[in-house]
Amino acid sequence: MSGRPTLLVVDDDADMAALLAALAEGAGFTAHAADGAVQVAESLRAGLPAVIILDMVMPWPSGMEVLSALRDQGWAGHLVIATGDHRMAVEAAEFAATLGLAGITTLLKPFDPVAAMALLKDLREVAPA
Repeated sequence: MSGRPTLLVVDDDADMAALLAALAEGAGFTAHAADGAVQVAESLRAGLPAVIILDMVMPWPSGMEVLSALRDQGWAGHLVIATGDHRMAVEAAEFAATLGLAGITTLLKPFDPVAAMALLKDLREVAPA
């Protein structure tokens, strides 16, 4: 066991997923990236992460579908909603709250890597290892 909390990046843009995973590793997480339904399911079967960075606009599954699956699996970690659409971020946060998910933060794209790193370091302080 590494003593580092796990973080899952779910984004259909492989470059974005890799960037966010690298930032998360730098902030002290063990990070994994998933860009599709199969990878998301495999990642969740391997263990529920302490933090998930979730792109809301994906072809399949959509971010909303991933949120429903997380609720069905009893996930209770910290959620970072990543999107370039402020309205979508608000709707996703409200939907996540109706599902009983807590610890919801928003990361608007395009994001400043320095600000993203600060957010990840803050989450690292409260995420269970």
